[in-house]
Amino acid sequence: MIVDKILKTVDEPIIKSFLQTDMYKFTMGQFIHKWYRDVETNSSFINRTTAVKLGRLIDIGRLKEELDHVKTVLPTAAEVAYIGNIVRGENLSDTTGYLEFLKNFQWSDYNLEISPDGQLELEFSQAWKQSTYWEIPALQIVNALACQAWLKEMTISQKESLIKNGIARLKAKISDLRSLNQWSEEQNYPYLLPFVDFGTRRAFHPEWQRYVTNTVARALPENFQGTSNVFIAKEDSLIPRGTSAHEPQMVIAGLKLAAGGDLSQAQREFMDRWLAMYGFDRMVPPTDTYGSDYFFHNMKDNDFQQWLGFRQDSGDPAQYSEKVIAHYKRRKIDSNRKTLFYSDGLKLPLMISLYKKYARLINIGNGWGTNLTFDFLGLNPLSIVIKPTEANGCKLVKLSDNIAKATGDPDEIARYKKLVHYENKFEEACVY
Repeated sequence: MIVDKILKTVDEPIIKSFLQTDMYKFTMGQFIHKWYRDVETNSSFINRTTAVKLGRLIDIGRLKEELDHVKTVLPTAAEVAYIGNIVRGENLSDTTGYLEFLKNFQWSDYNLEISPDGQLELEFSQAWKQSTYWEIPALQIVNALACQAWLKEMTISQKESLIKNGIARLKAKISDLRSLNQWSEEQNYPYLLPFVDFGTRRAFHPEWQRYVTNTVARALPENFQGTSNVFIAKEDSLIPRGTSAHEPQMVIAGLKLAAGGDLSQAQREFMDRWLAMYGFDRMVPPTDTYGSDYFFHNMKDNDFQQWLGFRQDSGDPAQYSEKVIAHYKRRKIDSNRKTLFYSDGLKLPLMISLYKKYARLINIGNGWGTNLTFDFLGLNPLSIVIKPTEANGCKLVKLSDNIAKATGDPDEIARYKKLVHYENKFEEACVY
């Protein structure tokens, strides 16, 4: 049973493979290696669930052991070959330089301290081309150790009951989607509600994510589109999926501003270079790094044609959908040939609502994360992230369409708001 697998692996290393990360880390990693290999960055762990004092909850000695162990987990020849196959883009066939870099990969350093109020202070620095790979494994480790601390307070019976509840909730999701599929066919919808497993960084446990992913892949083959977890994809013959992240937009913005440029130039540089490398099929960027209004304001008409679509990662998803569809309509572009990918703390009722409202107007995608891989009665997931904070000594900022998700120095956040004329008032607590 899955509960036995989880309990038996408590003393084993959490990260066992270099592939235990999200797909976009390798497409971004290749992008960074090509264009920004000399950039130095600093990235910081952020616990948005501030009521949980992770520095007191987690065994810090064990955390250090796990982080030190990651530094021994290097890409194998077979893993490098697999990465080479998945990072090739529409316009990119030669990945030799990046793969040679991975063959000789070395992890950057980390710095771990406990703040006076009991929070973790975890930072990763040195060359961006190396430090970027810490994000997902570090989040998995912190999350798994927090879960282990909670489990230690439970009896065997309580642990088994918890897992049984998680299985029951997963079965209920599958049942709801099967009912929706029947409804969709009766209503002659153009396709069934699609989703990708995006739950790696905050999964209850690596073995639980693998169990959940394989369960939904078997039960809902027409809905399940793949997983962002590259290790699970390789081991279980699933499709690895990913878009792009806010990280490169943040770093390039900091570099541009330091050089006397502006944020619109930074946005242009990232998008043009990403498109040149990966082509139409992988052009689904998140638009909210400095507010989606600013992003769309700086787009050219040709961008709407050349890009597959957009990723909604904060704010009101319905308002965002209306805005995107309106942009296509104004330019006389058939939105049914484009994709709108939702990835902001998705729960199934919201996914179903958006699907029913917009699937006839635009292709819908869903990056179903924490609510898929961490959903148990009486156990609340953490909202934890790792974001870049500096690039070549320049302070970095992310604003988001939900100002509660903003990261960076408060003075820098205020400065960026003025630069982009940020007027968004949407604010919602970060649950995931």
